[in-house]
Amino acid sequence: MAPLKAILLATLQLASASVVAADGLNARAQAAGKKYFGTEISTQVMGDANANNIAKNSQDFGQYTCENEMKFDATEPSRGSFNYANADKIVAQAQANGQLMRCHALVWHSQVPSWVSNGKFDNATLISIMKNHIANVVGHYKGKCYAWDVVNEALNEDGTYRALNLIKMVKSYGAPIHGFGMQGHMTAGQVGSASQYVSNMQAFANLGVEVAFTELDIATPSSSPNFAQQATDYATIVSACKQVSACVGITTWGFTDKYTWISNSAPLIWDTSLQKKAAYNAILNAWGSGTGTGTGATTTSKAPPAATTTAASGGGQGGCTAPQWAQCGGNGYSGCKTCAAPYTCKYSNDWYSQCL
Repeated sequence: MAPLKAILLATLQLASASVVAADGLNARAQAAGKKYFGTEISTQVMGDANANNIAKNSQDFGQYTCENEMKFDATEPSRGSFNYANADKIVAQAQANGQLMRCHALVWHSQVPSWVSNGKFDNATLISIMKNHIANVVGHYKGKCYAWDVVNEALNEDGTYRALNLIKMVKSYGAPIHGFGMQGHMTAGQVGSASQYVSNMQAFANLGVEVAFTELDIATPSSSPNFAQQATDYATIVSACKQVSACVGITTWGFTDKYTWISNSAPLIWDTSLQKKAAYNAILNAWGSGTGTGTGATTTSKAPPAATTTAASGGGQGGCTAPQWAQCGGNGYSGCKTCAAPYTCKYSNDWYSQCL
């Protein structure tokens, strides 16, 4: 028995050491009291094994947003015909790694399918089309989304309304608005101070809504990049979010310059060779002390375990338990509702509760 006891002890010590060493952008964000640090992801990134290994690391990314795969033209390419294949792949990967989904986007002025934009429909028909689209997409992902970007980019860059009638309609029906997402497509050296972002976020927080940075990147020319300034600017945004309790997290619009929507720019945290840039450690430091070394290793860390069935759990759906960070409740949710010890099911909103 002695050798077996020694092996078990050594195994437990190794497991403990791996937990202590776990660290990364998301781990630091959660240690600072936030729900997540996340990234936009696409099936193109998933098709690149090396890039996808970074995306799957839940120590760095605790949340995904689809780049284009959930947008109107992708999910309903022809009227009444829905295609969820690509978006489903992203959702499945998030679920496998215990990552949240911020689902994106139901109503947007861009990437509308041509059958809508060229259809010459009257107002009543357009409203019917929109309702049918939303019902189908939200229904398909029922219970799988932590949040929905319902109306995307309702404001122009100068602050004027881009979707004024939609906002009036939502208000007239008395529909609740639970959160406000701040896009952050910025330029290095023009980000400014953290205080201005704190002030803006707090103004929305005072209305009783969550606040999040939903699309953050900080452009710098790839031909003559200023990565030091970029790192400072990323830290500024993180610092601002950290100071506002209602700021639940930050989503970068991608994570590697290899896959960015901005031409001739290097706006993200990993370079085109999938190496971490100065911004990575700047973000870590801005969140504050984590639980490990700050290396943010992308190949050795492990995601939270999948939900397991156990007769000894004493509750939950079918006697199963949900792991840390997994969903455990919400309208329409039918999965495990009891969290594995020592975690507790915490209410976030009517549609989402999480094991924390």
